[in-house]
Amino acid sequence: MENEEGAEGGRQDIDTFLSNCIQNVYGDLMEVLTTRVKRKIIEDLNRIGKEEKADRAEVTRKLLSNAITEWKLKKGLEKISNSEWTIRKAADFAGFPYYQMLEEMKKHDVLVHQGSP
Repeated sequence: MENEEGAEGGRQDIDTFLSNCIQNVYGDLMEVLTTRVKRKIIEDLNRIGKEEKADRAEVTRKLLSNAITEWKLKKGLEKISNSEWTIRKAADFAGFPYYQMLEEMKKHDVLVHQGSP
């Protein structure tokens, strides 16, 4: 009995160790996302993976992360332009340093209107 309990305890230790390793590598534990996509998207992901020497999952994570960052930037610039958010709030939302948000505003011709929050 002790060996079985010890083995189980050992297994939990290994699981905990592996979980901690994954968390250290990725920051947060990753979750599974399942979605249906058109065959053309799968072909494109495979092509990109081959070019980048990465598997399809890694390519998908990278592209999804980039798309979310781009969406947050666009939303932040829109909120600044509409005088709904300060530059600091938009930068925090987009995950950018303040100076980078200023550069993005210049690049996208976003102006701050007087009387902005």
